[in-house]
Amino acid sequence: MKVMKWSVIALAVAAGTSQMALASQQSESKGFVEDASLDLLLRNTYYNRDYKDGADDVRSWGQGFITTFESGFTQGTIGVGVDAYGILGVRLDGGRGYNYGAMFERDSNGDPERDLSQAGAAIKFQVSNTVLKYGNQMPMMPVLAYDDSRLLPESFTGTLIT
Repeated sequence: MKVMKWSVIALAVAAGTSQMALASQQSESKGFVEDASLDLLLRNTYYNRDYKDGADDVRSWGQGFITTFESGFTQGTIGVGVDAYGILGVRLDGGRGYNYGAMFERDSNGDPERDLSQAGAAIKFQVSNTVLKYGNQMPMMPVLAYDDSRLLPESFTGTLIT
């Protein structure tokens, strides 16, 4: 019985000391600007669907601009930060006489849009190793992931705790 008590106490002490050895992410934060990053991704996509039997072919060519900004967290007990993105898709050519619906929607006149754009931001808070984020996001998790296989990625709006 005493051996069991000592084992549980030894386990508790070992767990406590290993937790103290790990510093929290928030205590190591360098600052809002110092940990910030800004990225620009250019993506060019050509889509060609050759329909047989008299149906209109579908052809689209577009250039995508994907800009992402991720700030660091402010220093202190609760760190605050911002993540933002801006995406722009520009139609380069759809080809005359073709159906443009592959990448670009049609306007009220039935003509393809010249460009597609979207911007979004999320505010984030960090306490120790826990991050709470609310707003427009592009999460990559096993149960929810944004689709990045087209000219422009999709995004989600909501709350995420990590």
